[in-house]
Amino acid sequence: MNFVKTILVLILYVVCLTTKGQHDFGVKINGSWSKISTEINSSSQLLQKFRFMPSYQGGLIYNFNFNNKSIIGAELLFSKITGKEHSEEPTIDKFGSPTNQLITTDIDRNISYLSIPIYYGYNYKKLHLNFGIQTSFAIVSDGLAKTSAPDSNGNMLYFESKSEKLPIKNFDFGVRVGVCFSLTKSFILESTYYYGLLNIHKVNSTSWKWSTQQFTVGIKYNIIAHK
Repeated sequence: MNFVKTILVLILYVVCLTTKGQHDFGVKINGSWSKISTEINSSSQLLQKFRFMPSYQGGLIYNFNFNNKSIIGAELLFSKITGKEHSEEPTIDKFGSPTNQLITTDIDRNISYLSIPIYYGYNYKKLHLNFGIQTSFAIVSDGLAKTSAPDSNGNMLYFESKSEKLPIKNFDFGVRVGVCFSLTKSFILESTYYYGLLNIHKVNSTSWKWSTQQFTVGIKYNIIAHK
């Protein structure tokens, strides 16, 4: 409850600032493609492939304008990160010889974050470029794994397991770049790319490296725009 009150106070404070003429305050909604890489360093012949999956992002935006060319921006966003992993691992018999069969697994993972990007931007006519950092706090996560594996007779068996919570840390951190094009003073097209720098796996081990990426395309609307 205290967290919600803090957010409301910050929003009211930003709205008050926008009345001074150098500030933008608005909302944004973006469609996105995201990827969760879960690389495993092991001596096995495990082959992993990761795919970008549809996701989305949206929330509040604030910009402080100065020198008619530059801005300092901050956002409060809900970010949905999704990813798909396909892995294949050769099987061996009890004598250690390959059986020419594979254990295959397909995993869908989902992470919902409260994200706070902070960035510097440069304006050139209707074009706007920005770069900065982004900190994200995990709200909820889940995963679904589907596995097929041969039994001792070579017949394929199928398994499915669901995880209500992924083994991830409570936060993520990375770099973010963006490009915007102003249609009007209020409506702005936007595209951003985020690359997570942290290993978000909960266990601090060199055997596991989990990371996130997200590419977004969408629109921003300034409820209050600078003069």
